[in-house]
Amino acid sequence: QEPHLCGLWTAAYGANGPLDRADALALLPAPNAVEGLAAALLSRCEASRRRGLVALGLQDGAHLGEGTLSAFEKLRPLLRRLGLVQEGGKVPDYREAIRQNVPSVSMSIYA
Repeated sequence: QEPHLCGLWTAAYGANGPLDRADALALLPAPNAVEGLAAALLSRCEASRRRGLVALGLQDGAHLGEGTLSAFEKLRPLLRRLGLVQEGGKVPDYREAIRQNVPSVSMSIYA
Protein backbone atom coordinates (compact mmCIF):
# COMPACT_ATOMS: atom_id res chain seq x y z
CA GLN A 1 0.00 0.00 0.00
CA GLU A 2 1.26 3.44 -0.88
CA PRO A 3 2.71 5.41 0.51
CA HIS A 4 4.73 2.98 2.57
CA LEU A 5 6.65 4.62 5.40
CA CYS A 6 9.64 2.61 6.54
CA GLY A 7 13.07 3.21 7.91
CA LEU A 8 16.38 2.16 9.33
CA TRP A 9 17.48 3.00 12.85
CA THR A 10 20.42 2.49 15.13
CA ALA A 11 20.65 -0.22 17.79
CA ALA A 12 20.26 2.46 20.48
CA TYR A 13 16.51 2.44 19.75
CA GLY A 14 16.26 -1.27 20.50
CA ALA A 15 14.62 -4.03 18.50
CA ASN A 16 11.19 -2.33 18.28
CA GLY A 17 12.55 0.81 16.70
CA PRO A 18 11.87 4.46 17.45
CA LEU A 19 8.06 4.32 17.73
CA ASP A 20 5.76 2.67 20.22
CA ARG A 21 4.59 -0.80 19.22
CA ALA A 22 1.16 0.56 18.25
CA ASP A 23 2.83 2.93 15.81
CA ALA A 24 5.52 0.51 14.67
CA LEU A 25 7.65 1.74 11.82
CA ALA A 26 8.36 -0.93 9.23
CA LEU A 27 11.97 -1.84 8.56
CA LEU A 28 13.21 -0.72 5.14
CA PRO A 29 12.76 -3.73 2.82
CA ALA A 30 15.77 -5.60 1.39
CA PRO A 31 18.37 -4.66 0.43
CA ASN A 32 17.64 -2.24 3.33
CA ALA A 33 20.52 0.11 2.68
CA VAL A 34 20.72 3.86 2.31
CA GLU A 35 23.46 5.90 0.68
CA GLY A 36 24.99 9.34 0.89
CA LEU A 37 24.32 11.73 3.75
CA ALA A 38 21.65 9.49 5.30
CA ALA A 39 24.11 6.57 5.43
CA ALA A 40 26.87 8.75 6.87
CA LEU A 41 24.66 10.16 9.63
CA LEU A 42 23.21 6.77 10.51
CA SER A 43 26.70 5.22 10.62
CA ARG A 44 27.99 8.02 12.84
CA CYS A 45 25.07 7.63 15.24
CA GLU A 46 25.63 3.88 15.38
CA ALA A 47 29.35 4.25 16.00
CA SER A 48 28.75 6.71 18.84
CA ARG A 49 25.87 4.60 20.22
CA ARG A 50 23.33 7.39 19.72
CA ARG A 51 19.80 7.11 18.50
CA GLY A 52 19.51 7.67 14.77
CA LEU A 53 16.66 7.20 12.31
CA VAL A 54 16.33 7.42 8.55
CA ALA A 55 12.67 7.34 7.49
CA LEU A 56 11.64 6.94 3.87
CA GLY A 57 8.28 7.21 2.13
CA LEU A 58 8.27 4.61 -0.64
CA GLN A 59 5.96 4.96 -3.64
CA ASP A 60 5.62 3.73 -7.20
CA GLY A 61 6.46 6.30 -9.81
CA ALA A 62 8.78 9.25 -9.92
CA HIS A 63 6.43 12.06 -8.97
CA LEU A 64 6.11 13.14 -5.36
CA GLY A 65 2.53 13.07 -4.16
CA GLU A 66 0.54 14.43 -1.25
CA GLY A 67 0.16 10.92 0.18
CA THR A 68 3.90 10.40 0.41
CA LEU A 69 4.33 13.54 2.49
CA SER A 70 1.36 12.75 4.70
CA ALA A 71 2.84 9.30 5.48
CA PHE A 72 5.40 11.07 7.65
CA GLU A 73 2.57 12.01 10.05
CA LYS A 74 3.26 8.58 11.55
CA LEU A 75 6.45 10.08 13.00
CA ARG A 76 4.55 12.83 14.84
CA PRO A 77 4.62 11.02 18.25
CA LEU A 78 8.40 10.65 18.01
CA LEU A 79 8.83 14.27 16.93
CA ARG A 80 6.68 15.37 19.89
CA ARG A 81 8.86 13.40 22.33
CA LEU A 82 11.94 15.07 20.85
CA GLY A 83 10.33 18.50 21.24
CA LEU A 84 10.27 19.15 17.50
CA VAL A 85 6.48 19.29 17.16
CA GLN A 86 4.15 20.95 19.65
CA GLU A 87 1.23 19.07 21.14
CA GLY A 88 -1.85 19.96 19.11
CA GLY A 89 0.33 21.58 16.46
CA LYS A 90 -1.22 22.34 13.11
CA VAL A 91 -0.99 19.55 10.54
CA PRO A 92 0.68 20.89 7.40
CA ASP A 93 -1.34 21.30 4.22
CA TYR A 94 0.50 18.74 2.10
CA ARG A 95 -1.52 19.43 -1.03
CA GLU A 96 -0.51 23.08 -0.90
CA ALA A 97 3.12 22.16 -0.20
CA ILE A 98 3.19 19.96 -3.30
CA ARG A 99 1.49 22.66 -5.37
CA GLN A 100 4.11 25.23 -4.36
CA ASN A 101 7.17 23.03 -4.76
CA VAL A 102 6.56 20.55 -7.57
CA PRO A 103 6.45 21.78 -11.16
CA SER A 104 3.16 21.33 -12.97
CA VAL A 105 2.76 18.39 -15.35
CA SER A 106 3.00 20.77 -18.31
CA MET A 107 6.62 21.46 -17.29
CA SER A 108 7.48 17.77 -17.06
CA ILE A 109 10.07 16.37 -19.44
CA TYR A 110 7.77 13.37 -19.80
CA ALA A 111 4.70 15.36 -20.89
